[in-house]
Amino acid sequence: MLLVAGLAPQASLAQCSADFDFGTTAFGVSPNATLGETFADGVINMPYEDVMHVLLPTNTGDVPDAPVALPLDSVVLDSLYVTGSMGEVILLADLGLTFEPNNNGELPNPNAFAGGGQYCALLSGTPDTAGVFQGAIYTTAWVTVPFLGPNPIPFPFDGYTLTIHAPGCTDELACNYDAAATQDDGSCTFPEPLYDCDGECLYDPDGDGVCNDVEGCMDETACNYDPYATVDNGMCTYVDAYYDCDGNCVNDADGDGVCDELEMAGCTDMDACNYDASATDDDGSCEYAAEFYDCMGDCLNDADGDGVCDELEVAGCTSPYACNYDELATDDDGTCLVVGDSCDDGDDTTENDTIDENCDCVGETVDGVVAVNAAAVRVFPSPASTALNVRLQGAVGELRVANLAGQTVHAARFAHQATLDVTACPEGIYFVHLEGDFGVVTRRVVVVAAD
Repeated sequence: MLLVAGLAPQASLAQCSADFDFGTTAFGVSPNATLGETFADGVINMPYEDVMHVLLPTNTGDVPDAPVALPLDSVVLDSLYVTGSMGEVILLADLGLTFEPNNNGELPNPNAFAGGGQYCALLSGTPDTAGVFQGAIYTTAWVTVPFLGPNPIPFPFDGYTLTIHAPGCTDELACNYDAAATQDDGSCTFPEPLYDCDGECLYDPDGDGVCNDVEGCMDETACNYDPYATVDNGMCTYVDAYYDCDGNCVNDADGDGVCDELEMAGCTDMDACNYDASATDDDGSCEYAAEFYDCMGDCLNDADGDGVCDELEVAGCTSPYACNYDELATDDDGTCLVVGDSCDDGDDTTENDTIDENCDCVGETVDGVVAVNAAAVRVFPSPASTALNVRLQGAVGELRVANLAGQTVHAARFAHQATLDVTACPEGIYFVHLEGDFGVVTRRVVVVAAD
């Protein structure tokens, strides 16, 4: 919380002159907190003085980041807010200071500045409290709004710091160390060697009143430096590289306990395939296994050992020679249909329904005797690699074997049965056509290479 500080009620008290050189700009303030400027430092119990200058434009459009551009009539200084280091409220008068504006006598209100002019305010007094104080100057800008006339707009000057130093001895080893001092004034005093600040011996084991030497580390750069030692004991200890005397990193930007100079970039996720146990700083390079796979690209679950993960298996017909071959299937479900397989075409007037070379289910309309003979046709085995057997009990006819292109690769006359040598036939699908007094019967077979 901030508190309003006292403002001088009479412009005649002002002792500053509005003579700051702002150049050609239409608006300016000095010191300018947005540029990192602030009030001059002071010293406790010493006369203090600093001046704030402000150059006001005639239009708010000349003020950086102004939300609107309107004619500026005047700016009224409302209050000066200050707080201590703990956020406590402090009156400016309690610091021994005053803030006195000078409006050059242009307006009746001594705290009002007219648009288009340069003005100043004097911060002065004899500060009696040391510390670092935060301050903000709050003003109200009166602008002319078309059709509405004068309207107030808050116009703060914030972000200021005022530092009041307390001179004294700041060396904790000195006899006159002042814990309240903020600025060393060179007044520190130290005891004589072998004595403390009260003139007593630091070390007198025999009690004879004669001070004995004090052994200890006399190297001021050592962690165990003893300022009272008079004889070096050779026991000095020093910091390790990158650490302070307490074992803490001198530089540790990410606060992970690993010194910046010792950080190792890499993948720190133990679940990643490229996890680096020596890495201390994750560099975003982690790589992970695909779903269902391990880091070696092997399935986590593969019950049938076919290299396809169980979760990715697709059931279906896997034989490329089948009519219902499914190229996406990875696990054969026994549903393959090939030429010659029994089927049902849904027609009650047909018999011996089978899959034909066009992969259609087709039935035969024949008399009872021929139907029995046609149904008795056997072509086996399929697939065949060396010999293909044809059996048709009680029938004689012509036999022709054709490939998928319709080319005849074997033709013969048969009586009841035939055995064909297919070792010279390329792998693939073939059709065995049987023709006789029983009609025409076609069977589909597959030829594969012999093992």
